[in-house]
Amino acid sequence: MDVSGLEISSKYIRAIKVGRVGSSLKVIKIAEVQLPEGIVNNGKIEDAAQFSSSLSNFLKSNKFNSSHWIVTIPENLVYTAYKTFPNLSSEDLGQAVDINANSFLPGDRSDISWGWQEIQTTSKNSGKEVMISSISRNNLNAYLEAFTTIGVVPVAIEPRSASVARVFGSTSNTLVLNIEGDTLCSVIINQGFSRFAREYQISTDEKDAIKSILSEIRRVTNFYLTEKNEDKIESVILDGPAVNAEMAERLGKELGIKTKLASDIFKLQGYNNSSLALLGVGIRAMFDQKQDLSLSLMPVSAREASQEKRSLLFYGGIANIIVITSLLFMMLFLGTWILLKFLSTKADNQMLSLKQAPGFSEESEASKTKKEIQEINPIMKTEASLEDQMVYFSPILKSINDQIPSGLLLLQLNFSANNTINMTGTAQSREALVNFRDLLANQTYTESVQMPSSAFSESKNINFTINLVVKKEALKK
Repeated sequence: MDVSGLEISSKYIRAIKVGRVGSSLKVIKIAEVQLPEGIVNNGKIEDAAQFSSSLSNFLKSNKFNSSHWIVTIPENLVYTAYKTFPNLSSEDLGQAVDINANSFLPGDRSDISWGWQEIQTTSKNSGKEVMISSISRNNLNAYLEAFTTIGVVPVAIEPRSASVARVFGSTSNTLVLNIEGDTLCSVIINQGFSRFAREYQISTDEKDAIKSILSEIRRVTNFYLTEKNEDKIESVILDGPAVNAEMAERLGKELGIKTKLASDIFKLQGYNNSSLALLGVGIRAMFDQKQDLSLSLMPVSAREASQEKRSLLFYGGIANIIVITSLLFMMLFLGTWILLKFLSTKADNQMLSLKQAPGFSEESEASKTKKEIQEINPIMKTEASLEDQMVYFSPILKSINDQIPSGLLLLQLNFSANNTINMTGTAQSREALVNFRDLLANQTYTESVQMPSSAFSESKNINFTINLVVKKEALKK
């Protein structure tokens, strides 16, 4: 599934496609456009028609062909809380979060959409901490309806702070300030996770703006350090179109904290340093959706959506195979019936005309009839053979789907008359491919599994072909 990253703020729409060159990341495509004033206000869509039109024109003009997107939205639409649970298994932790969500999320569950993710900590004895975020369904639906009208399919929607944090590694307390016009978004990151975030309106006058920014920084840092019992903010990173080196130098002197521009730190081929949040969603878009455990504000998480889509595609394929097979046999039956009807009528007419003709000889005509029967017999045998080979693929296909390990993708399945299923696909590793082959070989319906040895000449991103010969009795009703 081709997935790209989309950032929406009150001022801009941005899109990005990230790929790999060897072990390094590379920006394949990136673009931004400034939104007309009033379309999005404090994160809320005020003019849905104009927003949809602006987004559609932006994607078309920049030739973004992806239909599936990871989307990051303004922080002030999202409520985020942090809670610690006992050391539970992943499944039990999810149930515990769901049971207790009402106690720390604002509003009625029917009026909000929410998601969560586990925060990885270095301590094994402190329990498991989770980040839980929610958004009003009305605000979320405004985005979803706008996306639907132009064919944008969101795989996941996350707050800006989550996107920004993804860009950083295991840094200690780092304050990231994004400034776009009169909007200041403050995000404090610790150990690769957002720990505090808020958006704030500042003055557009340069002198007043610096004072307003300093005042906001002190409010945010004092609250965070007191709330989290932390010692200090280690560094400040300035991000966004309104920041510059002079601002970084002045803020650094006033705060006594090391202050840098994001553009001086993050050097990525093709990246224009427009927004760390955009880079963050671009990175998430590269994740295997089946393994994506990051927070999503969608009613269905990215991993669940991937699993559901995978199942729908698989069972849809089975349904198509069954329908096509049924149509073929129906056409074969009708064709045979019409042929027999035609031959019967023709024979009756011939017999009648021959009997009425002078010099009619039954012995001579019997010989001709025998010859015609011999010509028809191969057709009838072919039909009988096809009916005898009528198979019921669904249980076997479902079994094959259940055996697919993580890191392996089936691209095509073909069926041949000699009870062979031909599979082609890609495997991320040799281990995943061998595991899949061995699982298939151990199935009760398997007679043999054939795979060219050339598939093992590669260790990663292996294109493979597997021929699975199915036992005849497994294909009969």
